[in-house]
Amino acid sequence: MTRPRAVVVTGCSSGIGRAVALRLLGRGYAVYATARSAGPLRELAAAGAEVLPVDLTDQASMEECVRRVEKRHGAVWGLVNNAGYALAGPVEELDPRDIRQQFEVNVFGQLAMAQLVLPGMRRAGEGRIVNISSVAGRFTLPGAGCYHASKHALTSFSDALRFETRPFGVRVSTI
Repeated sequence: MTRPRAVVVTGCSSGIGRAVALRLLGRGYAVYATARSAGPLRELAAAGAEVLPVDLTDQASMEECVRRVEKRHGAVWGLVNNAGYALAGPVEELDPRDIRQQFEVNVFGQLAMAQLVLPGMRRAGEGRIVNISSVAGRFTLPGAGCYHASKHALTSFSDALRFETRPFGVRVSTI
């Protein structure tokens, strides 16, 4: 009997992340559902997911997540980078600390997760990274410039990763 493929899904406390985790569980994957706090993940745990606290602004929590999955499965087969949020307001009026936080979560945290899982995926000769972006990564509207900028950056990083990882059997998609 082969072990199911391990998939880490970030941002599972609600919405898309929770739905993706449930869908993957229904398809037989070993799902590691993550959020800043494991409390909101009780339903996913009851459905069979392993739940882990992961904060995309905390490198140690991301490293621990990947370490636990690799210890049990050898490698993370799939990563669904879903965690993120929208910072709204005119660019001129936004606090620079809030802008940095937006990029930490929506861009740098997702990039860090990809960097952490890629060595194992390359060793395995396969893997899948899905970065949940937004149509906001393709155009910009007033009042959400920083959110749009973060999604543009995520989309661009994803495009580069797609080309860089293809030779190693790792596929990268942006939704």
